[in-house]
Amino acid sequence: MWQADLRSDRAFHPDRLLEGLEDLGSGRHRSRGCFWLPTRPGRALEWDGAGGQLSIGAGESWGRRPAQTRLVLTGVGARPDHLEEAFEALLMTTAEEASGQSWQRPVDGFEPWLGPVREIA
Repeated sequence: MWQADLRSDRAFHPDRLLEGLEDLGSGRHRSRGCFWLPTRPGRALEWDGAGGQLSIGAGESWGRRPAQTRLVLTGVGARPDHLEEAFEALLMTTAEEASGQSWQRPVDGFEPWLGPVREIA
């Protein structure tokens, strides 16, 4: 049995997350956690996966808690080598965060799972 606890205070990049969901969401493991997107900064987003099936949804407001991205993956057998690298590749880079790019856009690709893009404090 193995476990990987992947954490960051950075958001997932919405475009890279859409392209790379399978890198963390598929495989013979269980995954649970929370994440955030710069297009939806006020909302904790939920991640729940098992056996190659992944569900994401809108959770509660972060409130006074700092936003975080944290996924805990648990599996049996050989632990995949790519997990930390795949997780890091989906996160916003420090340069992207520092660029001051506006993430206010009408769509981010997650509308089928999370509903319309809107700021929720």
